[in-house]
Amino acid sequence: MDYILGVDGGGSKTTVQIADTSGKVISQAVSGSSSYKSVGINRAIGNLNTAVFDAVKKLKEISLSSLFKR
Repeated sequence: MDYILGVDGGGSKTTVQIADTSGKVISQAVSGSSSYKSVGINRAIGNLNTAVFDAVKKLKEISLSSLFKR
């Protein structure tokens, strides 16, 4: 099965949603700002990673590698 990972990164928070190909959202996670201008590049990357990994770990049937086509 294929999945879609969407990111809404901003100055106040970062939201990640994972959906199936029909568009049904099956997981979501929120973390801090992913604006490097607001929090610096290292913290922005960390917040983005946190949101992605938190959304993935809520799902037992997929792993992070399932989100990338080979």
